[in-house]
Amino acid sequence: MKKTVILLLAIFLFGGIITSQIAFPGGVSGPAIWLSSEKNQTGEITWESRLSALRNGYHFENLGSKGENYLNFNPALFLNGFQQELRIDLEDAKFPEATIFTVYQPKDAYWEKSLWYYEIDGTNRLILTTHRVADLERLNYMNFSPQRIDLPRIHTYSFQRKDKDEAPLQQYLRFARMPEKGNLPITSFEGIIPEFIAFDRVLTPDERMRVETYLSLKYGISVSQFGTTFLLDAENRVIWNGKECEDFPYYITGIGRDDASGLDQKQSASSYNPSLLAIGANRIASNNPENKAVMPDKSYLIWGDNGESLLFEKEAQGHPERLSRKWLVTASGGINQVKTEVRLGVKQLKKPANPGETYWLVIDRSGTGKFPAGAVEYFKAVKTTSDEFIFFQNIEWDPDRSGKDLFTIAIGPEMIAETWITPPQCNPRENGRIQMGAAGGQPPYRFSLINLADQSERNWVTFSSDLEEVMDVAPGDYRLKITDAQGHKYEEALYVQSADAPLSDLKNSYLLKPGQPLRLDAARGITASSVSYCWIGPDGSKSYSPEITVSTPGSYQLILNREGCESRQNIRITQQGEDPFKDLALFPNPVSSDGTFNLKIALSQPAPVEVFMYDSSGRLVQNRSSGSARDHFLSGKINAPGNYVLKLISMGFTRSLTLTVE
Repeated sequence: MKKTVILLLAIFLFGGIITSQIAFPGGVSGPAIWLSSEKNQTGEITWESRLSALRNGYHFENLGSKGENYLNFNPALFLNGFQQELRIDLEDAKFPEATIFTVYQPKDAYWEKSLWYYEIDGTNRLILTTHRVADLERLNYMNFSPQRIDLPRIHTYSFQRKDKDEAPLQQYLRFARMPEKGNLPITSFEGIIPEFIAFDRVLTPDERMRVETYLSLKYGISVSQFGTTFLLDAENRVIWNGKECEDFPYYITGIGRDDASGLDQKQSASSYNPSLLAIGANRIASNNPENKAVMPDKSYLIWGDNGESLLFEKEAQGHPERLSRKWLVTASGGINQVKTEVRLGVKQLKKPANPGETYWLVIDRSGTGKFPAGAVEYFKAVKTTSDEFIFFQNIEWDPDRSGKDLFTIAIGPEMIAETWITPPQCNPRENGRIQMGAAGGQPPYRFSLINLADQSERNWVTFSSDLEEVMDVAPGDYRLKITDAQGHKYEEALYVQSADAPLSDLKNSYLLKPGQPLRLDAARGITASSVSYCWIGPDGSKSYSPEITVSTPGSYQLILNREGCESRQNIRITQQGEDPFKDLALFPNPVSSDGTFNLKIALSQPAPVEVFMYDSSGRLVQNRSSGSARDHFLSGKINAPGNYVLKLISMGFTRSLTLTVE
């Protein structure tokens, strides 16, 4: 059934309205059109005009879609351009210049799709697709082909042109439909368009950034300006500085409230990977409107990650294994008054918790990522029946008002140690010290630190989680034991190494590729003389040469000694797996006139697969992901004749196939 939205732009006549009484996107006054998705009382998700106070003089008819379509917990209107017509009647309004913001996500990654086009007196003037903006009258094109067209996107476009003075007879914005005139290699859009904003002027760079910040936080979509992300609130204040946060440029999103922007985002997850991490004020609800938490106006909590793997590693002795991935959090306004819930998707972690282990949220209040003594807090995951998510509750951010925190996830027993070693020194000889504490369990805690060289033992009891300092600690091997009031026990070996002991520049882990032995040279980077070398292999074998050739995976230990001053380094060698692609079939090939093809993939073990299709010029045409399985069967369609390359990626391996379309 066709529905029509008729919008008379009488709002251009209301320049005298006091803008301070009305919310505008990013606090930027004067939008000509501002449509966002809302869920009405009948369960439909519709486009509603956010300019309701300016409705005098025009008529607006909603277009709704049934179903639960959301983007970052916000309702999102679903459009099917093959079946629906959505039209905005611009009447006699003039657009000699404009800035237009479109938020969208296609249903699939096939074909280039028409998001909207601007029609004036029967002529298609301007069109936005998932791959480009085109001025069809002047034959000007601006291509931006994204690597993943199925991911959500905020598209911003500004233009200036000198039009005729007389008003057009008819002019429309048509959404999701392919233009009826013109032979364009595109198709109608099917997917969600949660929000659409148009200004009848070219915004300044700061104004544009403020609108993009509003949309970015609302929909969990990262935006960047020339490769570095800056986010501005409605008062033009920087709330995320990409240069200061340059080590955490991935999946930037956040929660916040800014009444001048009409923003009240109480829970967020990056829309690029929404099932990994979400943070919400109070508790995470099924969607943002149902979250009844109240945040202060002009308060923001924004986070980005370092892009590292979701692998747990022993980063520091005396601490549990931590994820390589870290998140930096910036806080502004009164957001530190708001308690939050953190949700993490455990199925994406490379290692699940073993029986008797639990997950910990580890916050570095210094924001440095060094997790220094006195700045680290541990929060144990709450027990739930979910096998998909873990939750950390009542988390407060930035209590010291420094403006930032850093956090990650750890895995360990119900009670864990907190240990920071201030190393001793060989020359001049000086002993070190250790600060120790415990997290989890029930105080009082009983500590025992045993020096394995002489079996001397130090014992003490603490009645809180505060750190105790152990002085006069010599270099060597120790055994730490902790017991709490409930009988929980923790035990770990510690090695205290002198600060001036010789060190190699070798990494702590390497990948061993099939048929390619790995050569490791411990002397590289060492300039000191009189250094002796000892390699201990996973089978206990020893080599006293600085250089070894490794063909067997496992844990290797390197011991360096200079005049009795010793260092140890554990190096993990992992074997790269075998090629998972066991059988591939692409048919029919060549493809017949209807453009339909099939791809059959058989893997050696269940794993996800990504498929990228490139045309002869190297342009990405299609992209599709398939969930974890041993056998995959995918169907696609491509109509344009030519030769195409299908790139298949799974478990770090790549295969390429050629497809011919006649």
